[in-house]
Amino acid sequence: MKYYYISVSWVPGYYSGPSLAKSETGELFSDHYLYDSLLKTWVQDRLHIVDDHIIGYDPSEEPPYRTGNTDIMEEMKEITRDEAIKIMNDKNYKFSILRTGPYEEILKNILEEFK
Repeated sequence: MKYYYISVSWVPGYYSGPSLAKSETGELFSDHYLYDSLLKTWVQDRLHIVDDHIIGYDPSEEPPYRTGNTDIMEEMKEITRDEAIKIMNDKNYKFSILRTGPYEEILKNILEEFK
């Protein structure tokens, strides 16, 4: 298992901060997982944060310059399992799938129903 610390995980309009990832191979389009600080578990990276960093995808650039951005690639560093566990236990680590995209809206709607 390979572990990665991603210093900037940009989810437009929802989250811009660090994330912790793990992958069996670390290869493009393989199964990658992000550690969710609220759920306290690994969730599949359906936001493609790891793949975006592998290929250096920068959505702010014009095509065909969106891929190959070394600044984006360098935001992802391989770390040890022990370093990953330390980050998982750090109270300052805040990444949660529930704070991104439609999940945040779904969660807000569910909470509204209980008021």
